[in-house]
Amino acid sequence: MTVTRSSRYLGAAGMLLFLSACGTYRAPATERVRDVAAPATYEMVGTCRTTEANRFDLITGMAEALRVEWFRVDGDSEILIDGRAGRLSDIRAGTVLRVRYRNTPTGYLAERVETVSPEPRGDA
Repeated sequence: MTVTRSSRYLGAAGMLLFLSACGTYRAPATERVRDVAAPATYEMVGTCRTTEANRFDLITGMAEALRVEWFRVDGDSEILIDGRAGRLSDIRAGTVLRVRYRNTPTGYLAERVETVSPEPRGDA
């Protein structure tokens, strides 16, 4: 097999093109803007322990690894009780809740709070 001068140049040019392309990748601008514009939301399920005027807490975890997490609500927080709009004062201790929330500098802010019906057990 003979290697010609032109094939060497093509190989070198291809390698330079490959290396230059590898070092210039940037994430699309839309991803960076989206991260800044919309803070991440999380979800937690737990048992309501107490409610106050504009905050409540959940007991979460399993066995000996239980913890209490506090959440604030504001005028934009959506509260659903059995699928219908409700108020935080309608939620009683012992109610299982699913909370969609954001982490803010002042703590967790609940965006959506909904009651969770217990699943029927199959051992009847």
